[in-house]
Amino acid sequence: MKRRKFASILPLVSAALLESPPKAHSSASERETRLLCSEYLERVRDMLVTIKNNESDNLLEAAHHIAKTIKNGGMCFHAWDSGHSTFSDLFPNRHGDPGIFTKGYNPERAKSGDSLLISIISRPIEDPRKKGVFVIGGPAPWAAETPNPELLIEEQQRLQYRHFCNIWIDTGISTHGAIMWLPGETVPMGAVSGALGLMTFWMITADAVRILARDGVHVKVGGDEPNVSGNAAKPYTFRPQYSKFVSLDRPLGREYFNQAMKQLVSIESEIGSSNRIADAIVDTILSGGNVFYYSRYVSALCNEATNRRGGLLLNRGLFDSEKGLKISDQHLRADKAESVTSKDIVVMGVYQPDDPVDLKHLRTLRSTGAKVISIGARSRDGIIPSGENGPSLTDIHLGNMCNTYGLFAIPGVEKKVCPTSGLLVNQMHYAVQMQVAEKLIERTGNNPRIDANAAMKGGVEKRLLDFEIIRKRGY
Repeated sequence: MKRRKFASILPLVSAALLESPPKAHSSASERETRLLCSEYLERVRDMLVTIKNNESDNLLEAAHHIAKTIKNGGMCFHAWDSGHSTFSDLFPNRHGDPGIFTKGYNPERAKSGDSLLISIISRPIEDPRKKGVFVIGGPAPWAAETPNPELLIEEQQRLQYRHFCNIWIDTGISTHGAIMWLPGETVPMGAVSGALGLMTFWMITADAVRILARDGVHVKVGGDEPNVSGNAAKPYTFRPQYSKFVSLDRPLGREYFNQAMKQLVSIESEIGSSNRIADAIVDTILSGGNVFYYSRYVSALCNEATNRRGGLLLNRGLFDSEKGLKISDQHLRADKAESVTSKDIVVMGVYQPDDPVDLKHLRTLRSTGAKVISIGARSRDGIIPSGENGPSLTDIHLGNMCNTYGLFAIPGVEKKVCPTSGLLVNQMHYAVQMQVAEKLIERTGNNPRIDANAAMKGGVEKRLLDFEIIRKRGY
């Protein structure tokens, strides 16, 4: 199928105005010739702009309640949709994570004065407000708080929680949870809950940490960044654009949005790299190889890329374990691969360029003869590490705009808070996925199989049938 014909049948969304950065949206005629990945990226940005325009006050109010909870010695439970894993961007010792959230919601531990940030639940729960818990909620495609919940299986339809939320943050996500319809498909491609969830989570977190610092409560931030605290009038010794201390009296969530959006826009400036990655992936698929997605922690890119609603079912997962590299999806696949071979390709999600565990596994992968790609953090504070680093050793890297540390230096807080690398890895991943799908259609005339997810009616049955197709043809 020709690219013009393929792109012209994609559903279009109306343009939304960005306050920052300024951007002229494409006309309908321009969109006819655009790459599928560019269409996806723009539509996600449009959804994020809508959230900023409509929900900024709710996000700021949520930050105030979370800061109040921490200041008073309470717990803030985190069950917020951040993609295929609730904790995709809160893995151990995460750079820029201020550590103010407790992972998951445990009703037995919850007490009066606590807060709950919730958009994902696995079973019906009793109203947390009965315990005195303040609840901040939002929709997620796994539960019945989105349009068309009848598309979900009965068990998921029982997952309702909006009625007990003190604050509701509407991200605009649909029950499908993906936004791009390939010709003839019964489910859409291109999940968006990771982008919407991560942007809103870090916007809330930015203001919560600022408010705490203003009130004399200084959080402990993860990662190995050198301390930046001290005299706010004297920048610490890194590049000036990364060393400006923020005001404790000015809302910070919208500034996180503005800075993150500039980086999201810049993904398209690296379209050549993502195109080369997609070509390499498609060549691997059509020559009979496997496509693996690695992240040190299974909750990060590994989970986002595998068996994901709106994702490509051909993807395999890799992560670090006590016994070395482990394949994550063996229990679901009839076409099991025991290890990575020279026929395969591995895409590594990089959240710091010189992570020693990543480097160890990169050397192992190189020894197999597999092609290795990296997407994610290229620098620390805008500076590429002088020693060994993953992006310099892989065949192709995507993410030159992507930095390891958080965005904001807050007076009294030792390290910068609120990273963008998780959000960027998520969107760079889907940009590549869109190009892979488009290239497979152009080269074979067939659609790659898209996961409907087990929460959807018919999703399990569709997945099993699709795996049989993948076993025979590879995609």
